[in-house]
Amino acid sequence: MTITSILKQLEGLSREDMIAKLKATRHELHSEQMKKTVPNNDIHTQTLTINRILGAIEMGVRGSLTKSELQELRPVLQYFVENGEFSQSKFSSLYQGG
Repeated sequence: MTITSILKQLEGLSREDMIAKLKATRHELHSEQMKKTVPNNDIHTQTLTINRILGAIEMGVRGSLTKSELQELRPVLQYFVENGEFSQSKFSSLYQGG
């Protein structure tokens, strides 16, 4: 599951709704992983991707996002800035120098 595929599924949601949906999905993945006797790397990878998206959308932190992943998130975060759901200062700190 890539950042782009996750964002496509959440397209059109408000920041608050997007955060709620990501947290619910993360909880479902965690529950599914707990049922496994052998860890599932795919579930783990999906959970990490969701956590990285949440870090940027919810708290405005870059975390372990790569430059290209940040660019994937840029239109979403810009939309949230324009709608007053995300601060311009957080956006600017994520995208320093451009």
